[in-house]
Amino acid sequence: MSDKKRSIGVTIFAVLIILSTALALLYTLYPKCIKLHLESFLKPYGIILYILIVVLSLFEITLGINILRLKEWARRFLVKLMIFYIGLQFLMPIAENKEFIRSQEKSAGQLLEMQEYKEKAMASFEEDIKKYPPEKQETLKQTYSKVLENAPRIGRLIIVSILNVIFFLWYLTIIFFFTRPKVKEQFKFQQPNA
Repeated sequence: MSDKKRSIGVTIFAVLIILSTALALLYTLYPKCIKLHLESFLKPYGIILYILIVVLSLFEITLGINILRLKEWARRFLVKLMIFYIGLQFLMPIAENKEFIRSQEKSAGQLLEMQEYKEKAMASFEEDIKKYPPEKQETLKQTYSKVLENAPRIGRLIIVSILNVIFFLWYLTIIFFFTRPKVKEQFKFQQPNA
């Protein structure tokens, strides 16, 4: 029997890793998400990437369980996996293509609602710009029309950027925590007493 003692920090991180990965895996296994990955996520590689996501998620849950058991190999793999995820975060914008971005677009009904909103917003805007000289009104209309066209993409970009920053900080926090000397010594193998 080993006399390893697990700190509260290790327990909290392990439980968070297990729960967050399990939730992400459940979402990934949701039928609409499966369809999204298989039909449009970097089309020729969709199935391979989908399987990789599922396998990495299962592996991460296994790591979390073994972190609770204070297994040194799990700590090392977890740190390496977080470094791998950080690398992926920098590669994803390069790998994304127009088909993937288009797959993230709204459904047909939502696009129709968006078009109706754009028409109402443009009509309201046209009323507001009547106070400007006629030569500036056309320029203002074109500019506002471009803003309305790009608003969904810009909103999506902002949301994705915020999520990327959150995940990046999460990965860095895990790396920092599990490479601290006080945490590392909890994972050192100790011979059982005879």
